[in-house]
Amino acid sequence: MTGLPNARSLQMQFEKEVGRAKRSGHNLQLLVLDLDGFKAVNDTFGHKAGDTMLKEIGGVIQDELRDYDFLARYGGDEFVALIPETDSADVIELCRRIETAVDEFRLPVRGDSLAGVGVSVGSSSFPSHGESFDQLIVAADKAMYRAKAFHKQRNSRLEEQQLQAKFLVSSDDLLEGLSGSAQPYASRDASSDIENELVVELDESHIVSYSTIN
Repeated sequence: MTGLPNARSLQMQFEKEVGRAKRSGHNLQLLVLDLDGFKAVNDTFGHKAGDTMLKEIGGVIQDELRDYDFLARYGGDEFVALIPETDSADVIELCRRIETAVDEFRLPVRGDSLAGVGVSVGSSSFPSHGESFDQLIVAADKAMYRAKAFHKQRNSRLEEQQLQAKFLVSSDDLLEGLSGSAQPYASRDASSDIENELVVELDESHIVSYSTIN
């Protein structure tokens, strides 16, 4: 469906890359990439939109990789990449680029609506984290879940700050509202205008869609 290799092809390619790494003495990095907020896309816009999202995100990730890197769909909303001849410092920068590219992607759905997801990435290195495929997958998977936990905490803080900025009313604002000189419980942001208000739909970790009211 995504046009990417499957899990079986991934394991075969892994054996080839391990053999090449042993001969050359270079490192081999394995990335586990798990989408954040993908279930909300399926639930909100349907599985057809979810399938399209998987295909498009696969392309977004692929665009950040080199021609000789290998990307496969591992199952569900999870991808695995093999990154040969790359050290840990370079792979950290690669993970950041991938996260940014996925965060910025928006899929048009249902007219003017847009759907988006995030991605959590974990990496492991051959041979320092293991020599078998299973060992490296387990190590990268653990790193990915640490990244996912960090993203949830970060986005929870951002959502809390956004709510405080939107709904916190000072005592002066409240007094003005009660006196009739201003609307009570209005946003403190003077630039906010109901005619151009941004409506944002969130799940626990990422923006699912947004649109404007005209």
